[in-house]
Amino acid sequence: SSDLVVKFNDAITLIDAGRHDLTDRWSPGSFQQFLLTHYHMDHVQGLFPLRWGVGDVIPVYGPPDEQGCDDLFKHPGLLD
Repeated sequence: SSDLVVKFNDAITLIDAGRHDLTDRWSPGSFQQFLLTHYHMDHVQGLFPLRWGVGDVIPVYGPPDEQGCDDLFKHPGLLD
């Protein structure tokens, strides 16, 4: 898993969100934006509890990919 926090001026950006325990270290709403390098589960699994249910729109940036991490859910055997 991977994640990197970048603080610049007053903005906090999370680059990748691979750790499942990110909410133990950061509360939802802590980040102004997310940057994903790619959409494998070990780079996105911590994103969901940090982003949804916050109220404010939090942008997520990443490379173009029509399936995103959706293809991992459709083909779970790839994770075996």
